[in-house]
Amino acid sequence: MYHVYKEGYSTLPNLKKISKEQVFEKSITDSSIIQIEKKEAIKKQNYFFEHKNPIEFYEICEDFILNNYNRKLHCGGYLNIAKKIDEDLIIHRIDDEKDYASSIHVCFPSGWYPEEKIGKSFIEIHQPVPMNLKNSKKLVEAIVYGGIFERFVWSVVYEKKYNFHPKLNNKKFNKNEPEIFVKVERQVTVGFPEKNFCLFILRQYLIEEKQLDKKRLAESIRNMTEEQKEYKSLQNFQEIIDYLDPQ
Repeated sequence: MYHVYKEGYSTLPNLKKISKEQVFEKSITDSSIIQIEKKEAIKKQNYFFEHKNPIEFYEICEDFILNNYNRKLHCGGYLNIAKKIDEDLIIHRIDDEKDYASSIHVCFPSGWYPEEKIGKSFIEIHQPVPMNLKNSKKLVEAIVYGGIFERFVWSVVYEKKYNFHPKLNNKKFNKNEPEIFVKVERQVTVGFPEKNFCLFILRQYLIEEKQLDKKRLAESIRNMTEEQKEYKSLQNFQEIIDYLDPQ
């Protein structure tokens, strides 16, 4: 399910509508590792920010998570829940025809600073991403008013961990001691149309090298544009391709 790199690197939203029962994964094997990393992240980095976020939004999200999570949560309060679950959470609202991230609780960012995204619109948040953003207004309206959606994004990483905050000493590819993983982020959006906001639920997964279809991953990287390679920190892509698919 998480081998989404097989579909190639896509800059399209690729939203798939899912049911409430599918929001949280039922078969989880890495929760204990995620929890260890999350506790470390909370100690060492900035992870929570808010901007014009009504308390009512937290209460609605708290109720949704408690009623639908894949295990019993023995705690209450949005912030306590956000620390205990495996996922990161972002609340994005539409307010007076403007949209912006009104609350961010993110421990596992992939090379970006959460504090730089708070209060920004969808198009501003995704400005660094090489994708077509001209329909961003319709996309925001879809995820707020259209139900529950799922999509996946992926990146190539070179160490076995979930947290790639830019302040950390994240490894780069070393052709002399090569090690490759694919980090997949499952993004689920739950819309609350009556209150004009949605909840982003972000869950990280790691695909180990022994599980990779290396030839197909190499082909996906070959087919990226230069902008996509730069965004995904694949400037040394030829060394990576040579390792994945030696000729």
